[in-house]
Amino acid sequence: MTLLYYFRGCEDGRNLDHYVADVAQCGGRNIETFPGDPKEQICAIRFSVDDKAQFVQAFRQTASYAFLE
Repeated sequence: MTLLYYFRGCEDGRNLDHYVADVAQCGGRNIETFPGDPKEQICAIRFSVDDKAQFVQAFRQTASYAFLE
C-alpha cells in the first residue's frame, strides 16, 4: 500500500531527513520526498508499507507524528 503524508515544519528542507528516518524506522520503504514550497513550510513523503495499521500504530510513537499536516 502506498501512502502520502504531508508534514509542516519543513522550512528550507529542514526536518525532512528526520521525518524520512521515522517513516523508515516504522516500516516505510520505497521512500520519495517532495520538499514543497518554502513559504508554506510543508513537505511530503510518499512511501509503501505492508500493513497500514501496524505502520500507523508505530508512527504515532515518533516525534514526527506531531508534525503531520
